[in-house]
Amino acid sequence: MRSARGVVVDASVALAAVLLEPLHSQALAVLEKSAAPGSRGLCPDVFDTECAAGIVKAVRQGRLDTGLIERTWSSVAGLPLDRHPATEIGADALQVALDHGISAYDAMYVALSLSTGLPLVTADNRLVRMLSGTGCELIPLDEITVT
Repeated sequence: MRSARGVVVDASVALAAVLLEPLHSQALAVLEKSAAPGSRGLCPDVFDTECAAGIVKAVRQGRLDTGLIERTWSSVAGLPLDRHPATEIGADALQVALDHGISAYDAMYVALSLSTGLPLVTADNRLVRMLSGTGCELIPLDEITVT
């Protein structure tokens, strides 16, 4: 990962880690590095709601057994990420969403990245494509090298 001082992490990264999706090793590496001394991991406080929606989707699609919901949720809730109040970045996020045709949820992560100067790590390659050339540094999860 390029940033030694921290990253903004979106829900797709956390879900890749806790649902053991194909990029889970990369997701775990990002989360571990963001928890290291001298670094930090940030996310907007909508992160937990997005992760909850992802867990429900995984159960409905048969990718997660209902007996694992509590443990999976505990894994998400215990991630060492600083939750940033959406109320502080909401106006900027709305403008980002309108300017770039992305969801308000995705725009929360982008606005947090822009306001902190930290790169945004995401498994959402569509988001990466849509924001190419906008000044927001995005790191696609599939480009993370695990050593």
